[in-house]
Amino acid sequence: MTAWCREATPPRAATGWAGTFLPDAEAWIPPAPVLPRLTEAERRIALETGTGLDGLRLLSPPPERPYLGNGSWEGLFAELGTRLPGEYVRLMDEYGAGISIDGDYLG
Repeated sequence: MTAWCREATPPRAATGWAGTFLPDAEAWIPPAPVLPRLTEAERRIALETGTGLDGLRLLSPPPERPYLGNGSWEGLFAELGTRLPGEYVRLMDEYGAGISIDGDYLG
């Protein structure tokens, strides 16, 4: 099988292949490093003494406008036939939900 694949797919130069599908492609330049928002001591305090949302807020602030969709919590509870834990609802209210690049639902 490997030999067949090699024969059926001739090798291409790296520059020729990229240009075939992305004629305007340029070399990727990584973004400049971002300095940590918290000092090492502040991170340690947040990790060792922070709990729940308070610790999370210190380590990773919530977005300015979290996305929750167009429904309501009461509508979701009715659809599920049960309420969700209060901590989860507060987490979603602050951080929202999203979809990863792979299409996975987050939150």
